[in-house]
This record gives sequence, structure tokens and C-alpha cells, in this order.
Amino acid sequence: MNENIFDYIESNFGRTLSPIEYEEISSWEDNELTRYAIKQAVLNGKYGIKYISAILYSYKMNNIKSVQQAQLQDEQFRKSKQMKRKTILKENVPSWFNQEQQDDIMSDEELREFEKMLGGK
Repeated sequence: MNENIFDYIESNFGRTLSPIEYEEISSWEDNELTRYAIKQAVLNGKYGIKYISAILYSYKMNNIKSVQQAQLQDEQFRKSKQMKRKTILKENVPSWFNQEQQDDIMSDEELREFEKMLGGK
């Protein structure tokens, strides 16, 4: 951790921080877990300090104290999210969707009858 946390965030965000952001960040501990939260936010396309604060708050509420614990929680969250998606998809699929499709091929007799109805031969 050669650069301070402010420089670290600015280099990851690609912009300078506002005074209000500096104030919020000054309440954080500068450690591996905080820097991991910053990386996760950036990887999720979230460049807001409030988003990172929410991650850090979640870590605190779930008694997460290491990057390894945070990674485990992230993995469990991803899995539960995938399971929810699968469940929602299953619940929203109409009953006819999974039934085998049967070809509606007319027999020769049905075809002749149909042609008669159309006024053909």
C-alpha cells in the first residue's frame, strides 16, 4: 500500500475526489479489505463513494474482517442471485413451453378434404 487511500481511489475512478468524498473516505480504515471493496465497486461499474460505504457497512454487519471472507460472501451472493434467476425463469415459463412439439402434418385424406374446402380439385 504505497499510495494513500485517496490516491488509490482517484487512480481507480480516473477522476479527482470532491471535498465531501474526502470527508467520507477519511472515516474509512485504509486496509486490504477497504481496497478490495473499492476494486469490487469499480469492477461493477460503480464509481460512487456511497456505494463503497454500503459495501463496507455490509462487511461490518456480517462481521467480515478479511478479503478471503469478503470473497466467500461475494461468491455466495452470486450463487444465490443465479438461483433466484433460475427460479424466476422456471416460474414464468408457460406450461406449453417444455412440451414436445408435434408436427401438424396432414394425412393424404385430410389434405384432399382441405383442398375440397378451398374449392380445389
